[in-house]
Amino acid sequence: MSAALAYLHENVAGKVNYSATARKFNVKMDTLRNRFLGKHKSALVAHQQQRILTTFQEDVLVDWMCYQAEEGRPWGREKIKLKVDMLTGKKPSDHWVKAFMSRHKDAVKFCGTSGLDPKRAQAFNPTNIADHFKQLGDAISKYKYRIIFNFDETGMQRGGGRKRTGKKHFIGRHSRARYRKRDANLELVTIVECACNDGTMLDPGFIFQGKTWDEDWFSKHKGISVGLTQNGWTDNFQCHQWFRDVLIPQARAKALDEDEAILATFDGHGSHLTDELVEEALKSNIHLHVLPSHTSNKTQPLDVGVFGPLQKKWIDRMEQIVEETGEGLPKHEFVNEYMAVREQAITPEIIKAAFRKTGIWPINPDVFAADEFSPSHTTSTQAHMPPSFPPPNPDLISTAPTSLSPSEISHSMDSDFVAPSNAMQIDPQLLDESQITWWNDPDDAEPIARSSQDVCPTESQAHQPPTPASPTLPSLRSHKSHLTGPKAPQFSRTLVHKQWSTARRHKVLQADLQRLEALYLAEFQKRQELEVHCELSRQENEKLKVQLNRRVEKADGRKGKQMQSGGGVFLMSEDALKLFEERKREKAEKEEAEQLKQVEKEREETALADRRAQLAVNLDVRFSGRLTSKKKQDLQDIAFVLALSTSGTKAELIATIVNHLSRSAYLQSDARFSKLFIPQNLRDSDTARDSQQQATIEEENLPPSRPVASTSSHTLDDNERDPPLALGAHPLLHSASRLPLASAINTPYHERPHLESFQAQHDPFYYPPYYHSPAQLPGL
Repeated sequence: MSAALAYLHENVAGKVNYSATARKFNVKMDTLRNRFLGKHKSALVAHQQQRILTTFQEDVLVDWMCYQAEEGRPWGREKIKLKVDMLTGKKPSDHWVKAFMSRHKDAVKFCGTSGLDPKRAQAFNPTNIADHFKQLGDAISKYKYRIIFNFDETGMQRGGGRKRTGKKHFIGRHSRARYRKRDANLELVTIVECACNDGTMLDPGFIFQGKTWDEDWFSKHKGISVGLTQNGWTDNFQCHQWFRDVLIPQARAKALDEDEAILATFDGHGSHLTDELVEEALKSNIHLHVLPSHTSNKTQPLDVGVFGPLQKKWIDRMEQIVEETGEGLPKHEFVNEYMAVREQAITPEIIKAAFRKTGIWPINPDVFAADEFSPSHTTSTQAHMPPSFPPPNPDLISTAPTSLSPSEISHSMDSDFVAPSNAMQIDPQLLDESQITWWNDPDDAEPIARSSQDVCPTESQAHQPPTPASPTLPSLRSHKSHLTGPKAPQFSRTLVHKQWSTARRHKVLQADLQRLEALYLAEFQKRQELEVHCELSRQENEKLKVQLNRRVEKADGRKGKQMQSGGGVFLMSEDALKLFEERKREKAEKEEAEQLKQVEKEREETALADRRAQLAVNLDVRFSGRLTSKKKQDLQDIAFVLALSTSGTKAELIATIVNHLSRSAYLQSDARFSKLFIPQNLRDSDTARDSQQQATIEEENLPPSRPVASTSSHTLDDNERDPPLALGAHPLLHSASRLPLASAINTPYHERPHLESFQAQHDPFYYPPYYHSPAQLPGL
């Protein structure tokens, strides 16, 4: 219907033929005539007040949908409902969403999406890619590379994996079985591949899981290499071995002479940047270029155009093997099957296309379109908005108007323009800002420049109000904080002369009415669009605030600092070589610092052992004071002299010492420990004794066959004690070992001769802590 009405408007000069036009566009003639004459409205216009969103608002919503979809944030059905609910306070139904998609089927479509890591979206930005191509281009210009390689790893599962191939098959219409047999073996085999810009591939390297090689792996393909790891993944050693034994010989074989430099590109995986690999490359005149981090899905030829077809062919082959043999692929046949699939899937045309698509060869910095960087807009420091968002420059609003022709006025009553209820249907051209006359407000400090063509649609310029002098509007760059447009759109009616006929006056007034209505509807449209833009922008600001707060919390909660090294990623530049040498020096300094730290730790342990050994044989040492006020090291010294365990917390050490003192009353007569028997420690001793009695009662209630668990108040036997200090291990104690009481260091304090006889005389019922029966006492 819209096309038919437009056709009639274009041919209005001649006689209107409704029947021929209706047949041409396959519409009803009566409906076409009534719409053309303005008697009827379209269903969209007639039910404008009943709609949740107007046409203008839906257009803005679609614009935001497309904009956020390009950023990697597409809307689903539920999100559309949520957005409309937040805009209008009315949640639409599924039928509304279906009708909305039908109305805008030319702008949006409903389809599946693939995942994109936020790190990849952030890293693939114009600045990062421009720097990548600048370094690559400078290197190619300087060294005149003829041969460029790209190497990377890919994983193949013996069963083909669980990904779907997307292929469809014929099944019975009424059948519920929709399966295809596939091996469920998920054992991973890593393959190291290297492609050249001339369309060739180097021999691959296989990394299997396990510890044994198979003879069949090498029977048909002599140039391959096979490594074994615990999980089938690559590591620094495997990558270095393949680089040294496969890539370097085969790459140098392509060079014309030894002086020709070769370029190898790769991602920033840790196994690709080991010191050994870089040194091997420099020795062989192979220059290294590291691709920008998290951009291999766009900048690495193997990921862009080679591994995808290879993976699909591999899955198809695994399904075919199951269909032919009824079982999965044996491990010893993996290499032969992979090489056969590789020959079919990877062709010289595919390899060259992959290098060309990534812009590496031939070098092409403009290979990526602007919309491919859209996912990075969410992390950009510059504002990005939908195309329909009002521009910041007010000069774009105050454009000079043009006149309206009589033919435009005569056709204005038959348009499909969506307007408020009871509004006149006018020509869409009248809604164009270039067709609206903007008059200067006398209160404006800077009047708006008007064109000499600002005339009445039906009268000459002589009948127009005088145009005040208006200088050129200043540029936005010099007045970024000021709005230089008019405060409000103005309208001036056409002067009517008394000599004019009634028909002429009616025509002029009709034209003024249409101009006024066009101005009103244009402002009404802007208002509706701005309302939607403001609400959606507010929602975006709220999301940004949440993201910023989360980043601040994450940054504040982290311990330590992170430092990034400067310089380019091209390892042949002077800055990169300095960075490489600096990293090696830092690594050596760190290892030396760790060794010094270990030596210092051993020295401190040796000094502590010497001090405690001297403390054990020195009879002039006196221990006194409350145990709870002592440091942990002092408590360990007391425990060491008493032949107790020195491990545990401070509270555990105090409990162990107090418990021992409460059971060894004879120590009260020993000058070394007598001052430990003070009231404060005795109270701790009573508490420990009560704990010991409770533990004894509990032990008596246990079954005889059950082993008794040791407690903090239980005296340790020889097997539970710390191993005695070996004097021979400390050269400084050789002289101390000749002392009369030096042997007491290796025996419990209560077994030492000068105390054993004293205790036997004064306490016949005393059993030293390391004996559990009178029969074990020496001499009894």
